[in-house]
Amino acid sequence: GSLEEAGRRLEDMRAQNALLHDQMASLSKTVEKFQSDRASRLVDGGGEGDGGGEAAVVAGGDKQLSDLRELLRFKQSECTMLEADLASAKRASERERTAAELAKRSLDESRSELRALREEGTGGAMGGDGAGGAADGEARDLRARLGGAESQLVLL
Repeated sequence: GSLEEAGRRLEDMRAQNALLHDQMASLSKTVEKFQSDRASRLVDGGGEGDGGGEAAVVAGGDKQLSDLRELLRFKQSECTMLEADLASAKRASERERTAAELAKRSLDESRSELRALREEGTGGAMGGDGAGGAADGEARDLRARLGGAESQLVLL
């Protein structure tokens, strides 16, 4: 449940991160090309006429570039947090799986003990030596433990 959801969120964040990287690269190339063209015009002497308009466009591009960089930093930190959440969910899942295995092993051991006590109780009742009462008490204790182990396994 939560492990799968964390995995999906991480993949979504990676896709968004890749998209942002592409947008940043595209915007950086556009700004570099614009600045290069502007520098070429200034060197050639042809850029004197519309300097104010170009400055506004460059300022707007710089602002957009700055905003995208900030967004990229935010998405990277969000991605890092999601990766940590995913790792935590994986550890929790592993702990639960281990606990379930231990409970199942305990349940199997209790069942085999109960089986052995039943076989022993059947042999003792035929012998009539008084040990049957003690075996019955052990069997009741074992049944109680077995019931507890089964309920614990169901909870896991």
